[in-house]
Amino acid sequence: MADDNPFTLTFGKHPNEYISRYESIDTIIQTFNSRNPMSQAFLLEGVRGSGKTVLMTIVEQELAKLGDWIVVDLNSTRKLLEDMAARLESECRNAADMLKSGFNLSVAGFGVGINGGEKKLDDVAVIEEILSSAKKKGKKVLVTIDEVMPGQDMRHFASQFQIFLRKDYPVFLLMTGLYENICAVQNDPALTFLLRTPKITLEPLSLFQIARQYP
Repeated sequence: MADDNPFTLTFGKHPNEYISRYESIDTIIQTFNSRNPMSQAFLLEGVRGSGKTVLMTIVEQELAKLGDWIVVDLNSTRKLLEDMAARLESECRNAADMLKSGFNLSVAGFGVGINGGEKKLDDVAVIEEILSSAKKKGKKVLVTIDEVMPGQDMRHFASQFQIFLRKDYPVFLLMTGLYENICAVQNDPALTFLLRTPKITLEPLSLFQIARQYP
């Protein structure tokens, strides 16, 4: 019986043998952790199976170990700002003193209750409440989106993310996608900050790289 292939993996799961892209991982982590980061976003592009999702997952895990990061994974098939508001609120429930007393995101994702009263907030306002609190407490927020797709919702999200950056919130973005989808998102004339966002291209693994991992 043939030996199991150590490079065969379920989508996004860390394989038994991973040809690490140390330079790319270190670049992202060091940039995001610097006092004055040259960029608060990175794009990871490549063909399917080139390791984009695995690399993103390693970055998430390494940052989460530091203790001052809140990581939220967004589902690219959902409304991104609504998803971000809900997931941020959920993550902050586990962080001491991150939310005001009585903060309670509504099921529909449109408002919060403050100290027993209802204060209607849209998704952006909810996110800004949490980002403002994170900044005061020295926390950073990493938002990840796997397999981004161009479209109106992506345009809306990226435009608003640019506003978050302009307001100096400690929020960072890591997105993966196929070449054509990253290109379409990055070249949208309405999303100028993505055009300037550093892009890391993951090439398919060579036979030489794979062979070196076998005994």
